[in-house]
Amino acid sequence: MRKAGMYLLVLLVPAILLTGCAVGLGTGVTSAPIPMLFADYQVPAMRLQAPEGETTSTSKVGEAKAINVLGIVAIGDASIQTALKNGQITKIHHVDIKVYSILGIFCEITMLVYGE
Repeated sequence: MRKAGMYLLVLLVPAILLTGCAVGLGTGVTSAPIPMLFADYQVPAMRLQAPEGETTSTSKVGEAKAINVLGIVAIGDASIQTALKNGQITKIHHVDIKVYSILGIFCEITMLVYGE
């Protein structure tokens, strides 16, 4: 019984530590849930929304992605500037962040910028 508990502990501790991929989203830009096993959600970047009454169109969407594998290898550019360039946007209406994560082993973060 004691041996089984140790095996469980050895499996759970790294799993909990590896879920840190989406933790960086809690930086004040958005309030995103922190997943442990699986995540596939989209949240608004609260500080990057058009003011109420703003008439900016959302006719264009720019996208920028970055991936993280095992918390060891991270590649891509999920910056707002890259999303603006990819969508040929000059005026931002709002920004969303999409997260896809499996056990913290693989995580993909996509920055979606809407505007004109």
